[in-house]
Amino acid sequence: MAAQEALGLARRASTLAGGPVYNLACACACAQCGEIDEALSILEELDKGGQLKNLEWLGKDPDRGPLRARPRFEALLRGATAASG
Repeated sequence: MAAQEALGLARRASTLAGGPVYNLACACACAQCGEIDEALSILEELDKGGQLKNLEWLGKDPDRGPLRARPRFEALLRGATAASG
């Protein structure tokens, strides 16, 4: 129950405040609660807006573990790395 409440709060903060910090937190909460598609969609939107920073950390962050084996996440990291490199 606590995880779902945290996810609800993260979604609300992301909607009200916006910005990359809140959106990353929301993506993290989604990933931890099994909302994989929502987490990936948030990260893809951040990438489109040029707001994904510190990709080395993003790829290693334990909170993003549920996303790691997903082709969309791998493609996101590859694409963002290519764009920044």
